[in-house]
This record gives sequence, structure tokens and C-alpha cells, in this order.
Amino acid sequence: MWKVKNAISSYQAVRDIIKKQVQSVKEYSKAFNLSKQGKNFTADELNYMQKVYTGIVHESIKNIDKIQLVINAFATQITIGGIWIYSL
Repeated sequence: MWKVKNAISSYQAVRDIIKKQVQSVKEYSKAFNLSKQGKNFTADELNYMQKVYTGIVHESIKNIDKIQLVINAFATQITIGGIWIYSL
């Protein structure tokens, strides 16, 4: 039974990581939109910032995809007496 508890704890930790990734992307998007509205940055600076934010978003998506692969692999391993206790 401790394996089940550990599996559930791991799942909750992964869920928290995904939530943080999503929140980070939202914050970066908000910051970039605010930067575009102001007059403090040149067009070149805004283009550079857009490239940086785009890179951050792409890396976040890659991280979430990798986490999903781990969860899927993990989900196929959890059975008790041949009965699935967790599936995606």
C-alpha cells in the first residue's frame, strides 16, 4: 500500500509542477503585454523580448510534454492484483 501512497504523492507533485509552469507562462505573457503598451522600449528591444518569451513558452511546453510521458509510463505500471488503480 505504501507504493500507492508514494504514487499518489508523486502525482500531486507533478500536478503542482505543471501548475507552476502554466502560471509562469501566464506571468511572462502578462509582462510582455505590459511592456508592449508602454513607451519605454524600442521596437528592437520588444522584438528581442518577444524572442525570449517565445523561447520560454516553448521550453515550458517541452517540460509539460516530458512530464506527460513520465506520467503515461508510470500509469501503465500501477496495478494491484491485475486491477488498474490509476489510468490516464
